[in-house]
Amino acid sequence: MLMESPDPPLDEIRAILSDIRRDDMRASEVIRQVRAMVAKGETEMVPLDPGKLAEGVVAMVRHDCKRRSISLECDITDDVPEVSGEKTRIEQVLLNLLLNAMDALKEVGRDKRQIRLAVTTTVNDMVDISVTDSGPGIRSDIMDRIFESFFST
Repeated sequence: MLMESPDPPLDEIRAILSDIRRDDMRASEVIRQVRAMVAKGETEMVPLDPGKLAEGVVAMVRHDCKRRSISLECDITDDVPEVSGEKTRIEQVLLNLLLNAMDALKEVGRDKRQIRLAVTTTVNDMVDISVTDSGPGIRSDIMDRIFESFFST
């Protein structure tokens, strides 16, 4: 649609194409890591910067949040220590949490849709990663089932 306009906004088109390329490269890396994981059948624990990991996942969903009129904040405190983990699995967990948060905001007014991903260090020097949203919350009658396999609302 942008290209068909009489005076196409080339800077915006360049930014969109850059985002597509970055997301394509990220998806390729995820696929490569999943294939390697399946082939080996074992996990590869590597040192990770949790802040950069969170920022990367937020970058993946930012466009979708904008399309859904959701305010997305990524708050990372200074001096968060590295963690040891498997990058793809942690990214997948964060991505799932963010997608769930977006779904939780469907019935919330556009001006109140907010998601916050925070990366902090606890008093015990542990890394805490949290995802919060301004949705209605979990109904009390299903609270005891939320960790059951394949349970969904």
